[in-house]
Amino acid sequence: MGLKYKYESTSRRDIKELARNVRPGDRLYVIQDVSQIVAPLEDAQLYTEFIVTKDKAPFTGTPMVCSTSAHRRVGTTSVTSLLIHYGDVYSQRPAGIRHIAEEPPLLPEFQHLAERVAREHAADVAVARSEAAASGRRRWF
Repeated sequence: MGLKYKYESTSRRDIKELARNVRPGDRLYVIQDVSQIVAPLEDAQLYTEFIVTKDKAPFTGTPMVCSTSAHRRVGTTSVTSLLIHYGDVYSQRPAGIRHIAEEPPLLPEFQHLAERVAREHAADVAVARSEAAASGRRRWF
């Protein structure tokens, strides 16, 4: 049986159904709210992606998941714990929400500032290299 789009953390039926229907390699998504007080320039919501591993929880036999940013693909959290601790779980990537590991887009008011800094840095490096070449010594940047 395939996965539903959304599994609610408050539904016992969804918790059991998710644990029963996931297969190793399935990707699960969790949406997290970001505090605008702590990070005012950040998006209001970001998502985290998890992969179902071949591992099972020791006593319950529930499938385990690991974050996609983990270096080793070892299950660290059970599927039921994912629902309980993170909230609702989705089986498809949320549309219009950025992944937590992606860099945020540069705000338009800061775009010109970033371009100016890049131009000035390139000019400084060019001057330093030409001075080093004229003096006969090498400098590495």
